[in-house]
Amino acid sequence: MLEVITLVCGQLATNCYVVYDKQSLQTLIIDAGDDGDYIITQIVKKNLIPKYIVATHGHFDHILAVSEIKLAFGIPFLVSKQDAFLVRRMVSSAKYYTKVTPDPAPTIDEDLNSFGKITLGKEQLEVLKTPGHTPGSVSVYAPSNKMLFCGDLVFAGNGVGRTDFKYSDYGLLVDSIQNTANLDPATIVLPGHGEPTYIADIKAMTSKMI
Repeated sequence: MLEVITLVCGQLATNCYVVYDKQSLQTLIIDAGDDGDYIITQIVKKNLIPKYIVATHGHFDHILAVSEIKLAFGIPFLVSKQDAFLVRRMVSSAKYYTKVTPDPAPTIDEDLNSFGKITLGKEQLEVLKTPGHTPGSVSVYAPSNKMLFCGDLVFAGNGVGRTDFKYSDYGLLVDSIQNTANLDPATIVLPGHGEPTYIADIKAMTSKMI
């Protein structure tokens, strides 16, 4: 079984998820928002074994701690190559939105699109393409544990990711939401910001979308 530690990080209150297999302690860090020390401390405290850092998309608030965590544990950073341009913009975007100058943008080690599944011990998590908010947005799905880490695809209370950016696509976002709505209704949805919701709630929401 997988366990999840939720860490709320940075000015934009981004949810960083530390997901680990209870037997092997192999760990996936999803959306390493600002506050590397905080994330690293929680991992060390539980004697976890980090394997990968994954970003559901390339927005700065989901990757600010990546370089620090990579340095601490010597593990690769995975994000869709379609969002590489956003990763490269991390410093300028952070300065614009937070008025703080962060460390340089992290190096992308592998294209997340090449990973159909991520293995932690005996558990497997699926990488689902869920574009719209950004071209390379993904969700990470743990079917045996009925958990979906959806980034900024949807939020509790029927919220959806922004599509007012030039590179966003509302039609693709709707398609992505409708596709995830076909998962088991009991699946808990863990978004990039705010409280969890459920696939059943997303399924109800899709009937109102155009």
